[in-house]
Amino acid sequence: MEKTSFKTRVKDAAITNAQAFKENYIDYEYCVCSTSFEEKINIIKTLPGNYLHLVGVNTSMPADTFFKKCINGTLQESDFDFNKRGVASNSLKGAVRDKIRVLPNMVKLINDSEIRVQGNFDRNQISCAFASGDNACTLGFAKSGHPKSLLRGDYLDCEASATPDLILRRKAGATKFDEVILENNPSKYKEELEELISDGIKAKLFQ
Repeated sequence: MEKTSFKTRVKDAAITNAQAFKENYIDYEYCVCSTSFEEKINIIKTLPGNYLHLVGVNTSMPADTFFKKCINGTLQESDFDFNKRGVASNSLKGAVRDKIRVLPNMVKLINDSEIRVQGNFDRNQISCAFASGDNACTLGFAKSGHPKSLLRGDYLDCEASATPDLILRRKAGATKFDEVILENNPSKYKEELEELISDGIKAKLFQ
């Protein structure tokens, strides 16, 4: 049997996980509440173009086009390579290899009951406003709420990270969060959430 090339595996992984990334991240926005955050809450807002950075390959096409090709299943091996200025090819391939191994974990991480979060996450040259993770991967976010970095493995600080007290969800572009994804200890966030959540969620969380 002919061995599948690395580039083919990357292409297949990018296509296979694109739909779940869309359904779990692009289609929704999240409000994550934790005592590990300086400002107590962070909001996750994901764009289609963020997917390219998380896969880690190099391409001349716009990031949105890369994601569209992944969603449509039309991404070709000729659409990307492992040549980035200032980064050795083998080093980039190693990083991409790690990313595609945990893409299945990343695309469902926000709904994982084992999720932990940490504010002000720093790792090597990576600096994020906050990060989330489980035992398989660590996903960092910019201050804007956009996904910024994906690492294979759990790099959260045991003392600085915590299980979220509350994760809420709303349709992308909606004004109010109206769905509870995870609920542990919501009462301490009543003031911060006053203008962000629907009346139904207020009644459920703070009755």
